[in-house]
Amino acid sequence: MKLTLLKFAFCFGCLLLVASGCQFFRVDNLNQAIVRGDTEAVRKAIARGVNVNGRGMHAATPLLRAAGVGRLDICELLVKHGADVNGHNDSASVLMMAAGSRNEEVVRFILKSGANKAWTNAIGQTSESQARQRGLTNIAALVKVE
Repeated sequence: MKLTLLKFAFCFGCLLLVASGCQFFRVDNLNQAIVRGDTEAVRKAIARGVNVNGRGMHAATPLLRAAGVGRLDICELLVKHGADVNGHNDSASVLMMAAGSRNEEVVRFILKSGANKAWTNAIGQTSESQARQRGLTNIAALVKVE
């Protein structure tokens, strides 16, 4: 009986994945292309209609990944196609990831695009506090909450 129920649950879960269009996997593939720096694969994924605000592994959006690896070109492309600059998971916001990348150009772009400096993660950190902890004084000044 337990094995039959387990099989049913597994099959039902697979059916839900197929019915949803496997969005998670498509977004995660996009996130992997971003981390690899494969701009052409990112362009193709967007052209195929992958959700630029979808969530992959660790609830990461494509813009979270692009900001985290400091890819200004990919950040610009994603924002142009509607990516949310205030997207976040429990651990970090797009601005926090940009600050952590140590790329001031990416931080400036995310700020110019409307990022919220005051957002805090699950343990109360802001982009500024994280930057200060890492000794990134220039970036901490950029993301300082007024």
